[in-house]
Amino acid sequence: MTELQQASDLVALVQITGSSSTTINGMPKTLNEATVLKSEPATSTASIKVATDPDNGTAETIDLTVGRQYVLFLVTPKQEPAYLVSAGQGVFPVEGSTVGPSRSGTFTLGALAARLGLH
Repeated sequence: MTELQQASDLVALVQITGSSSTTINGMPKTLNEATVLKSEPATSTASIKVATDPDNGTAETIDLTVGRQYVLFLVTPKQEPAYLVSAGQGVFPVEGSTVGPSRSGTFTLGALAARLGLH
């Protein structure tokens, strides 16, 4: 997980509030709107937009469901939208206050989950 954290500008507990299809730099993307519930490092940003590749069943793509909470490992360029460090390793679904495994399931969030108020 250290490499994933080092590649991230922000690790955020978010709730997805909306999504739409768009094109960025000529490529189809899903633009996910999310409320930032907690983050590391802490940020005053109340909401964020995250661009993802539309899910085509490969490890490089993932659909984020409106209404669900996730812990996301993000790169946040100066201009929105943010993007995932890794769709397979950097997206952790949250149920209640329990964080589940990423799609690849190679590691848990451990102490980071506790810092985000999860277990």
